[in-house]
Amino acid sequence: MKLNQLLGCIAVGAALSAAPASAAVFQGSATGCFGANCSFGTVANDGTLLFTGGNFAPTPINSTGSLTLGSFSVSNFAFNDLDDDIFRLRVNFTQPGGTNPTPQIFTAELDGNIGFFGGNLVIDFNNTPRVFSFNGGIFSLAIQDVQLDTNFLRFFDTASLVGSVTVTAAVPEPSTWAMLILGFMGVGFVAYRRKRETPLSLA
Repeated sequence: MKLNQLLGCIAVGAALSAAPASAAVFQGSATGCFGANCSFGTVANDGTLLFTGGNFAPTPINSTGSLTLGSFSVSNFAFNDLDDDIFRLRVNFTQPGGTNPTPQIFTAELDGNIGFFGGNLVIDFNNTPRVFSFNGGIFSLAIQDVQLDTNFLRFFDTASLVGSVTVTAAVPEPSTWAMLILGFMGVGFVAYRRKRETPLSLA
């Protein structure tokens, strides 16, 4: 293979390796429980407040997106004082590959109560993101707060538990940048030398 062809291949390869990663696919499971030292399950309840988790569907995310991790529902069939109770959520990723750390546990504080005639409840995760690494870079996951409301006409409420994801592609290694620069310098040098070696045409 000629030198200029070889250098061209090096430059193209380095450019491809430095290109942004394609969308990452997120998949896994979410389980939860109520209390500081509770046992995680796909279904958990605290009085009339019910959490339902399980597997979440494969979701491609390029830069930002959301994951539906489960749902909460509540009814006002009985008085349920939920102030200062704790909910714990465990998220386990099977995709993207190489996710670390997994599983990860998020904790929320409950604020409010539900009575026979209704009430208001907030499940507060503080929206603090956790950072994960994976084979294609890093991503952060923040759990959105949940609010549930009932009254004497609307005695049941439900809401999805959603996680906000931000993906950042891996930064190329210094060796990749060096190869990229070397490749383009080589191509430029060969083109310059060819131009100088071209004989001048006679008038």
